[in-house]
This record gives sequence, structure tokens and C-alpha cells, in this order.
Amino acid sequence: MWFNTSCQPYYVETFSDPASGWYIDANDDREFAYLDGTYRVLIKKPGSGWGVTVGAKAKDFTLAVDVRKASGMGSYGVRFAINQNWTRFYDIYLNDQYYSIWYYDEQFPRHWSMIVNWTENLAINPGESWNH
Repeated sequence: MWFNTSCQPYYVETFSDPASGWYIDANDDREFAYLDGTYRVLIKKPGSGWGVTVGAKAKDFTLAVDVRKASGMGSYGVRFAINQNWTRFYDIYLNDQYYSIWYYDEQFPRHWSMIVNWTENLAINPGESWNH
């Protein structure tokens, strides 16, 4: 993991400690679990999506994360800038060498607003490769 040493990070997670606070649970729809030094969100039902957070809070931040799709079809990504009751947040999705950015606000009639439509970016590693 890389970060600027002149500015110490607010929150760092290596997923080496299964008691570090990330949600652990499983049912017929999804599974949240620590797995070999990673945190896995397994979606079991096609067309559904799930989000989870450890609850780190910051108003002004830079996010650096390593993420990948472990198998299967569909997109994956990161949810950030989540308000206290999960009624507003942003999602960035990756799917092979494309990305898309969305904003969710429960107060708007359509709820979801597309900020960036699916856009090709060859810097995104396709398939099951890691992306930073």
C-alpha cells in the first residue's frame, strides 16, 4: 500500500485482523467475510448489490483502495461519502476496462444520478486482476 508519508492516513485497513470491525454475516443473498487477508463481499443473487462500511468518517479525504472482482459477471466497486443514515452516497463501478460513477440521494424522485456514464479506461485491469 502506498500513501504520502508527509500526511499520515486517517484510516488504514489491511484485513489481516478479522476482528478489525468489518461486518461478518451470510445469508441466501450475500456474504461478508474476511478471507486470506482480504475482505470479500459475495453477491449470491444476480442483479443485486450490497454495500458495507467499517464506519470511518472524514469530511475531506483521499481514498486509496485495492479492489477486484474475484469471479463471475457484473461490475464491482467502491461506495464512498456515505451520510449517517445511508440516504446519500457515491458509487464508482468497474467492469473490465470501463468505469462509471453514480450518486444516490433518497430525496430525489429517481434516487440515482449518473455522474459519469460507462467510460473506457485502459489503465483498469480487466477480469479478476487487482486495481488500485
